[in-house]
Parts: sequence; structure tokens; C-alpha cells
Amino acid sequence: MVGRTGRLSPPDRFSSSPVSLPLGVIGISLPTNSPPNTSIQVAVLQISNADGSIVSQAYFYGSTPTATYLHLSTNARGISVLPGSTPDETRIAICGETYESSIPASQTVRVGTTFVADTSPGGFIAVFDGDLDLLWTHHFFGTDPEDNCAITDVSIRVEQTGPILEDVVTYCGISSIGVPSNQTPSVLPTRPFAAPSAPTPNGPCLAGAGGATDNGGGQWDGIVGRLRRLQSGGPATVRFHSVVGGRGQDGLFGIAEIDTVRFAVVGSSSVEPATPPGLEFPLTVAGKVINCQTGVFADTCLANVNRYCVGTLLVFRDDNAALILEHSQPIGSLGPRSTVARDVFVHRDIPASTPLSRIHVVGSTNDGEECTNPTPPNQIANFFRSLGMSGTGLPTGAFQERLNGDGTPGAADGFVVTFQDLIAGGILVQNASFLGGPMDDGLIGIAGWNEYPDHVALAGITEIPTSPTTAQDDITVASVFVDPAFGARPGAWQRVDRTG
Repeated sequence: MVGRTGRLSPPDRFSSSPVSLPLGVIGISLPTNSPPNTSIQVAVLQISNADGSIVSQAYFYGSTPTATYLHLSTNARGISVLPGSTPDETRIAICGETYESSIPASQTVRVGTTFVADTSPGGFIAVFDGDLDLLWTHHFFGTDPEDNCAITDVSIRVEQTGPILEDVVTYCGISSIGVPSNQTPSVLPTRPFAAPSAPTPNGPCLAGAGGATDNGGGQWDGIVGRLRRLQSGGPATVRFHSVVGGRGQDGLFGIAEIDTVRFAVVGSSSVEPATPPGLEFPLTVAGKVINCQTGVFADTCLANVNRYCVGTLLVFRDDNAALILEHSQPIGSLGPRSTVARDVFVHRDIPASTPLSRIHVVGSTNDGEECTNPTPPNQIANFFRSLGMSGTGLPTGAFQERLNGDGTPGAADGFVVTFQDLIAGGILVQNASFLGGPMDDGLIGIAGWNEYPDHVALAGITEIPTSPTTAQDDITVASVFVDPAFGARPGAWQRVDRTG
């Protein structure tokens, strides 16, 4: 588990249990005359047993000599664990953002910038062993005081070539830095992907941006990359690093490796009528927009729609020459509704007799029944139709087919979509479902086990009413199963056990 805490000074106990400072992380000692309730936000990494009892935990943060209290805030967002037969062989990678000018065991120090009221965070990756000893870190930052970057998710594994062992960390994130000519090496494109061939719904769309396209500083792009570091020591090397975005506001929030060369990432892309012209988000599959007069969904180019916020699913391949974007598609319809994809999980080689995988994506959407008088009547939600699904009953493999339970528009629901990875044959939508109630809901995490291909676990946020006019957020978790006793659609999610 990874998270954050704000304290006057990191104590030697957290959650009523001992907490350590890894090598290179110095204790925070605030002046006795500091204002009341002064705190420094730090990241905390915790290992616990299945019963919830804490095994060990450690703080992570850096230092900033120019700051009032010599430290600024650090926030952890994601974690990846590679279990080993011993603690020394175990690898734990965490990621997030920090306002600190330096972090321990990093490849470089953030210099040449002026820190202004904690407004310009840099991204970080930190790798620990099973004893929570800090092994190495990597810091991502720009040269402008207003440059922002965060690493939102990571995946770690170890590769062995003869006696040589390497840590391999694949990551995604968000950045407002762009690709200016004076940028630091930590965010410069390395072996970036080329812009894909544009989809051709009614003639070719405008070209999308490539992995080295400068979409402009000050607006958000997604980023993807991979680091390799010899376990014998030394700094990590950048295998590839690419910007993923276009003229709008874009970001990547979840990543999962399919195999050693292919991986999937998810996020979102949005534009408003006032968005300046430029290259579009790189898609290989056209978006869909509904004609409310006819009830027909039609493929269209992003440039034909002046407002949208869609989730995105992208599949990349690490080729010898450069990163390759194999597949990129929107999730949700183009128009005024909003969809964001937050996390992704891959069931590898399902079924076992074929080299195929299932890619499961979760997020949030309010993309329900858009038209007031749809034709034909009782058509399914726009969200499902944007994925190419149609019909009545349970054509989507959904355990919840109506947004907010009854189709009432307004509030958002969580969603889960399963894609079949056909490799050379592309990515095929298999099934999808909403998960939520009458108020705002969203899914932000998904996990599973290859040993149990009929099961995934979901986590998110749900609104609980506290009075007729007020509500509060709560955590929601769910287990979703394929139940062969229901229906005839193979692989459909038919059963859900949920707690809030």
C-alpha cells in the first residue's frame, strides 16, 4: 500500500506501528517557533498481512534547501510489486509527484528553477526491496518554474541475461512541460513513437500527434516511458520516453504490461470550443457521435467535434528502433458527456490454448442516454454504443446496463470494459458494464490474478446520501465474476458482489 500523510514532523510511528526512514531520507525537524499545525506532506509505503496487520512501513520524501522548512510536499499515486523468493529479490516501485528540489538516490538534482508556493511539482519513481530499503530513484522535471509533472502509475519486473539482472520499470503520467528545445534530459523524448495513420471514417482524419510533438507548454499531455537499471548499481537508463497528447487537455493514469514488449495504458482526452487548433490526440480508431434525430451513431474525426471528454485505451510495442503505437481508441461518445479511464489490468493468455489476453479498463462516465427521443426506443446507453455494442436485454455482458441504475442522466457511474487482445487482429470489445447508484460514483483501480481468469476486483469512490440535500464520499469495492449459470454470452460479466 502506498499513500501520503501530513505531519508536524515525521514520527517514528505511523498507524500505531513503527515507521522507518530509508537510507538517504533525512528526518524532518521543524523549528519550535513554526506556526501551529505546520505540516509537511510525505509519502508512506506500508507492507501488511492479509489480516491487515502491519509488517513494515517507510517514509519517502526529499529535500529543498531554499524552502522555509527545508522540505516541500510529496504525494504517492501508484505502486507495483514483484515478489521474490527473498526480500533482497523482491522489488517494489512507487510513483507520484514531489515539489522537492532533490530526492535521495536520484539520477539528478532539480536545479535552475524557482519554487513558487508549491506550484510546480516534478514526477518521481522510487524502487525498494522487500525490506523497504531504498535502491534507486528517478526524478522528472522541467526548467520553467511553472512546469508540472507527475508519474501516475508504474509496472516493475526483473530481466536476467546470464548472470546480469536488470530492474525494468514502465511508467505513465501527466506533464504540462511540452517538448521545448531547452528541456532537461529527464523529460526529453527518447525513441518516441511516430504519429499513427489517422482513421478514415468519411475520408482521412487530420493527423494525430507523435511522441515527440510539442503540443505547447502549460497544457496537459500524457507521458509513457521505460527505465532500465542494473541491479549491480549505477543510474537508470531511459529505454524510451514519449509525450502522448494533442491540442487538448490529455493525461494517462493507468498502465499494465501485456508481455515484455507490449503494454496498455489508459487515460483521457478533452477539448473545449476555445481550445486552440493543433494536432489531434493520436487515435487509430475513430470516435463516435450520435445523431439525435435518427438515433444513429456514426464514426467521425476528432476535429469535427468542438467539445468532448473521452477515455482512452492505447497499446504500445517496444520495438528495437522506436516505440510503436499499435492501437489507440476512445472510450465514450464524442460530445458534451465526460468519460475518464483510470486503471487497466491484463489477464494474460486467455484462453490458455491461444496467445490472447483480456484487457480490463475501469473509470467513470456520465455518458448515458443522450437523446430525449431516441430511435429506436429503449436503445442502450451511448457509452455502450460508442464501443460498437447494440441491441436490447443484456447485449453488452453488463451486470448494470442503465446509467445510475435506472438511466437517469446527470450523475456519473463507474464502468468496467473488457477488450480481447487479438494481437495482429487488433483489439475487440468483449463486454462492458456500469457500476453505481443514483449519485456520483467512479472506479479508479482494478486488479486480478491469472490463476483466476473469471474474476477481477474493483475499487472506487461512491457518494452516500447523508440527508435529502447532502452526501459524503465513501470507498467502494467490488468483486466481478463470470457466472456460467447466466446467459449465453461467453465471457460476460454476469455477477457482482459489492460493498460500500
